[in-house]
Amino acid sequence: MLESFVLLSPLWFLALIGIAVLSNRRRQVAWTPARGIVTHVRRRTNTNDDDTPSSSYLVVTYEYRDHLGRMHRGEGSARGLQISLGDEAQTIELRVDPKNPTRSVVAEPPSKAGAWW
Repeated sequence: MLESFVLLSPLWFLALIGIAVLSNRRRQVAWTPARGIVTHVRRRTNTNDDDTPSSSYLVVTYEYRDHLGRMHRGEGSARGLQISLGDEAQTIELRVDPKNPTRSVVAEPPSKAGAWW
């Protein structure tokens, strides 16, 4: 009995992580849609334990206005966006937390919205 619990423990942990990710995505879908202007695009590289590059992706810095007209700045992954280095001043879709307009995320492209992975 104890052995089966020990074997299932990692599965429970993974299930809890999955639930947290799904609830976070659902909450962000309920956030207010907004548009932002890209002010900077840069490449971020992940490294392995031995400091060798493992993967890289683009990160955008953007500015947007909340419902009161106040300007805010945010940053997020450009994965799934049609954007490349040097694409500053491009308009992107965002989601803004209506309870705290200083929090925002880059909106997922429609093909990925609602995906569980």
